[in-house]
Amino acid sequence: MADTIITAQKSALVDAMHRAAAVAADAKSAMPILSHVYLESLPAGQLRFAATDLLQSVEGAIPATVSRPDKLCVSAKKLAEVIGVMPEGIVTLRIPDKRTTLIVTAAKRKFELAAMPGEDFPTVKRAEGNPITLDAALFVDLIKRTHAMMSTDDTRPHLAALFLAFGHGSLRACATDGHRLTVVEAPGPGDRRAPARSVLIPASSVKEIRDVLVGAIAEHSIAAKKAPKDSVGPGSAPPAPTFQFTADKTFVTVVAGDVVFTTKLVDAAFPSVDQVIPTTWTSTIRVARAGLLDAIRAVTTIGKDVKGIALECTAGELTISLVQTDVGEARDEVPVETEGNPPRMGLNAKYLNDAIGESLRGDEVELCLTGELDPIIVRPVGGAADGASGVKVTCIVMPMRV
Repeated sequence: MADTIITAQKSALVDAMHRAAAVAADAKSAMPILSHVYLESLPAGQLRFAATDLLQSVEGAIPATVSRPDKLCVSAKKLAEVIGVMPEGIVTLRIPDKRTTLIVTAAKRKFELAAMPGEDFPTVKRAEGNPITLDAALFVDLIKRTHAMMSTDDTRPHLAALFLAFGHGSLRACATDGHRLTVVEAPGPGDRRAPARSVLIPASSVKEIRDVLVGAIAEHSIAAKKAPKDSVGPGSAPPAPTFQFTADKTFVTVVAGDVVFTTKLVDAAFPSVDQVIPTTWTSTIRVARAGLLDAIRAVTTIGKDVKGIALECTAGELTISLVQTDVGEARDEVPVETEGNPPRMGLNAKYLNDAIGESLRGDEVELCLTGELDPIIVRPVGGAADGASGVKVTCIVMPMRV
């Protein structure tokens, strides 16, 4: 039987193999096939790929010229590296009759990689149920606003995750590491009378979902630029890129364009965030977001290893100070408007910087305070919608003694 010949653009292969390599298991996995990417040539003129570590998986297809249907598996990370060093243009994948190797060529460059039978690759699972359609750009924005708050401690999987609740016409994203919290609320799809549902997505999978959606948004933008000008009515904008989101009790599946990403959910309870968000406070500080960010970054230059900074209001000025033994001290002042009598407080500089620099977008922010050791609310002034996306954002930062 003749060899199977598959040709595709390097750019398409690079993107596909990058996604596969990000999901595939390490080469030292107890199941070697999990470190491989599944490749299948389809008669419709596509190269299908899939990778999984049994906790998360990615599937997709790219345009290709194929001589006949065939399939095999090859190391995902190694193939991604090989494709990356190929010359631009057409790359040829050749599957010899014995299917024990994959030969990759472009111009005069040639690689031969060990392969495993395609039949050995496990079945990729997906979430079951009715999908909902979500705005891709809005979802990426929710992730950007919350990612810094997710715990990096894998021994606390319920915190190293993003909590999503949807239903009643709204979408809510929450993340916390136990010391700070961000809650983002946006309009969501569906009937307002429909019951609310929630899922807990692992932090590692949140990153992959973001990458898939960013890629889909970029492809949508390119397609929109290539579309005939008369394809969109006068005075109207092209439709925003969307994706399909399906969740059941075990998995979440995201479908964006030709890419399908599935992850197993965290089987744990997320903290009840509403119980830690203060509903009353005795004082507020209103300050320009950019000015406060600049002051925090300035004073922390002398104390990279010092976590705590002190904030104190006097006569319409907020003083930000830091003291590091054996190095010195730094201070800066920014103009503020206050209500009540804000207490002197100590805060983790990174936590405050993440709240106002990552979670918030508006020109001004508001700090709502009670006692010097009570939780501090950081939010847009008056709790208004934040930025052009119109989402509502509430951040909580726990104080510390300094």
